[in-house]
Order: sequence, then C-alpha cells, then structure tokens
Amino acid sequence: MKRLALTIVLCIPLVAQAQSQLALDTSSTQGAIVITGTTASNGDHLLLLRTSAGMRLWRAEADGTPLWARELGGPGTDQMHLLADNEGGVVLVRILPYEVVINEIDFLLIDSLRTYCQIARIDQDGGIAWQYVVSNAYGFATPEFLSTYQIDAMVGVGTDGVFLVVHDKASSNSSQLSVVKLGMDGELAWARSFQFPGPVPHWVATKLVGDNAGGFYIRGCWYWGAVDVIGHVSSDGTLNWLKQVNYISGDMAQEESVQAAVMADGSLMNVGRMLVPGHDYLATYRMDLQGSIVDADFYTHPPGYGPTIFGLGQRTDGTVLISMDSLVVKVADDGGLLDATVMNSHVEGDQRNTFHPVRMNVRPEGAVFSGVLSNVHVDLGLTRYWPAIRTIEPGSSACHVSAIDLEHVVVPTELYEVEEVGSFVEQSAHVTMLESAITSSGGVLLPTLGLCALMIPASLDDLAGAFPDDLLNTVAQQGEPFRFATPQARQISALDAAGRLVIAPRILPAGAAQLATDGWSPGLYLLRISNTDGSSQRACRVVVAP
Repeated sequence: MKRLALTIVLCIPLVAQAQSQLALDTSSTQGAIVITGTTASNGDHLLLLRTSAGMRLWRAEADGTPLWARELGGPGTDQMHLLADNEGGVVLVRILPYEVVINEIDFLLIDSLRTYCQIARIDQDGGIAWQYVVSNAYGFATPEFLSTYQIDAMVGVGTDGVFLVVHDKASSNSSQLSVVKLGMDGELAWARSFQFPGPVPHWVATKLVGDNAGGFYIRGCWYWGAVDVIGHVSSDGTLNWLKQVNYISGDMAQEESVQAAVMADGSLMNVGRMLVPGHDYLATYRMDLQGSIVDADFYTHPPGYGPTIFGLGQRTDGTVLISMDSLVVKVADDGGLLDATVMNSHVEGDQRNTFHPVRMNVRPEGAVFSGVLSNVHVDLGLTRYWPAIRTIEPGSSACHVSAIDLEHVVVPTELYEVEEVGSFVEQSAHVTMLESAITSSGGVLLPTLGLCALMIPASLDDLAGAFPDDLLNTVAQQGEPFRFATPQARQISALDAAGRLVIAPRILPAGAAQLATDGWSPGLYLLRISNTDGSSQRACRVVVAP
C-alpha cells in the first residue's frame, strides 16, 4: 500500500490583515505540489499537497495560525477532490483507477465491471470520522465498452449529506448515470441508477452542486464543447430533468462554460467564456429548479487571460464572485457589474513571481485562492514553487493587485436554446459499501512566509547589474557586517539562496553605517536596498564567507 506523508507549517500571523496572503515554506523538504485546496465553513484554510514522500494535508486558521497536519496513508491517485462540509470538516474523495483496485484492494470481480471511489470525512481536529470505498456496478459491459471505458466521477456536499455521481460511458452504445447519497454519518441514504440507451452523443460530467434543499444539480458538456448539459436530482434521488443549453445567436467560434454554483434562491449560475466574431466575453446564465433560464449576462473578457474558470459563488450579502486565472469579478445579485480586480503577480517583463490559482472558494472576506507561487530568482540562479493562499476582495486594496475596467451586457434569455436530452430509464442500482484503508497520523511543523514580502515588486531591468553606490563590501566573513559609505536612513531586506526572508523589510536608521550578519549562515544572499518609502530599489548579490 502506498504511504502518504504530510507536513504542517508554522505560520507567521499577518498583523492587521484579514485577507490572508501566505506561502508555505517547503525549502527544507523535497518540495510540494498543490493538488487542491478548500476553505472550511469556519474560514480555516486547507491544502492537499503531494510530495516525493506522498500526500500531505494542512490546516490553518483564517489568519494563518497553524492548527494541525496529517500524514495520510492509503491508495492514492491524481483524481482527488477536497470539499468542505457544513460542520467544519472536509470530505476527501479519491477516484480509484483500475490498476489501484487490482493491485491494492483485491476485491475486483472480473465478471462484473465496477467503479471504485474512496470517500473519507475528516473532522475539524484532523481525525477520520468515517471512510468507505463506494463500489458501483456497470450492468451492461460489452467488448466495445471494455476497450473504450471512461468514467466521470464527481462529489458534492449538500445540506445534509455527501453526493457522489459516477457517469460511465460505453462508446456510442449507452451511458449510465449513478447517483449515491451518504448521510453526514457516512451511512448510505440511497442509490439510484439511470441508463441512457444509445446511440447518444458523448457528454462529460464536470460539476456537482448542492441545491440547498437536499438535492443537487449536475452539469457537463458535449465533447465538442459548445453545448452545456445540466440536470437536477431531488433530495430522494429522482432525476427530474436533464437538458442541453445552446447559445443560438449568430456565429459562435467557441463556448466554454465550465463552472457553476447555486444561488440563494436555489437557481444555478453557470459561467464560462464566450467567443463570438469580434468579441470575447465572460458569460453567465442562471437556470431555475425547473430548468428554465431566468437571466443571462456578458462581461467583456480582457485580453491575456485563458479560458479556465477557477471559482464562482454567492455570498450572504447577495454579491457573486467570479474568478478566471488572475481575474476576480464581483457582480450584484441581478448581474450588475460592481468591481473587477486583477492579481499583479509580477510587473511587466518580470516573470519571477507568478501566482497560479488552482482552486477558489468564496468567503465573506473575498475570493480565497489555493495555488502555487512560481518564485524565480534570476539574480540567485534558482527557481522555487511555493504552495500559497491569496484572498482577494475586488475593489479593495491588497498587495500586487490593481483594478481593471470591464463592460456589462445584459443578454436576452431567448438567445439560449434549452432542450431535453433524450430519454432515460431507471434501473437497479448496484452499490456496495466496502471497508477503506486511509490512515491518519501527525506531521512535522515547518514555517511559512508572507507572500507579499516574498514577491519582488521590481523589474529585471531594475535589478540586473544594480549595485548600491555606497555599499563598500559584497563579501563579509560570518559575523562581520556589510558596510555603507554614508550613514543615511534606508530600507533593507535580504533573501537567502532558497528565497527565504533572512531580513524582512525594515528601516536602517540614520547614523547606521553597517548591517550585521550575526546568525547568517555562510552562502549567497540577495540584498535589497531602497529609500525609506521603498522607492529607488537597488539589489545585489552578496556572500557571507565561513
């Protein structure tokens, strides 16, 4: 069985800053890759990481104060989901591939093709409250199916349970939609299965969203991507409807609607990118519980941003936050545009500090991003990738962000065509709850860094070859100071070769003509010097010799 290792971090609280801007210091480990992240119902941050040692789960308070880390053990795969429940915990789901099932679980029945999903609820203290492997049988396997077997598996958390949907596709012959609900105690509430007789177009299920009434919406798209597929399942597992949505006004080069979230009134908002001749839009539309579109809006899509939507959600004040790459947009409940902000992860021409979001959760304090900071130090000749968390509220101040102007276009709902997706037949569901083997143990404490201080707000031209005129020595023996020709007030900071702050930005007062290196280890450093207000920044490489 594969072992999954975990590291917790010791965070440095951000003083007087409600919006967390954190980077996890993994320099003393073998690095970490962010798989996903989420925000708990009480505002705590959680990151799921993968390192050479295995999987790592980390939890901290909203201000960055560490709570716990857990080293998890059990079969793992890249198809992983981490979702917050309504009780402060999280639900971890692993879609187990065929090879893992055969090699590590040993209960695959060759004459009955099945899918396997490992589900565990991790409580607020990091303990495993319950865990199961949910096994679902595909009832009409054929030789063609065995050669083209594909699975879309999704998980969602509703008001009173956990939903699992498995969409199995067998070429053009048929497809099956299996729906399972587990209560918050982990017990099986019900299981339903629906078959769509072929030939049917291939559609891919992409999102599962609770409807705030015990049921949920399922959404996807046809393989060619221009048509959305949306369905609604009620609290007892009944598949009420499954419809396709198509924008029919004029020529359309591309449509990608890849994210959805339920609104306070139970409607489903869908958001994506719409390309029409001469225009590039961020497009949204809402469907009610009956599957009718009730409103639609376009927002001008700024150049330079890819089509991937990282997040969407509505806050208790009615505002909706939409994120796409580094763009965060705030709209009113009626679709009116309120604010838009772009994260300036680097200045023009300087690619050393780029924040790459992988997940966004909507919170009262703003859009909370889990992602990776690519921290490339050209001057030091190294690159580091820091797991990171950013909180952005459009229209408010934060480090390395700026406002951006967008335009809003109200779209007539009749420009969207909504049709039923063929017929479906309910059949017997064959779901088995099996024992799981996830283990949880404590992790090792490591520090974090303030993301704002780690990111260097200077261009390469400013730093290349720069040398402070009054710095007298760039090499100092360990314990000996760096000396300045003039004893004037200045702001200084220093990074080591791993990109860690040795000296956070601080003022060297007037009269001080040297910078002590007590406590610095021998090695290469990047010393930054500027005026007391941070302007006229200069930087150079310095060495502390043993």
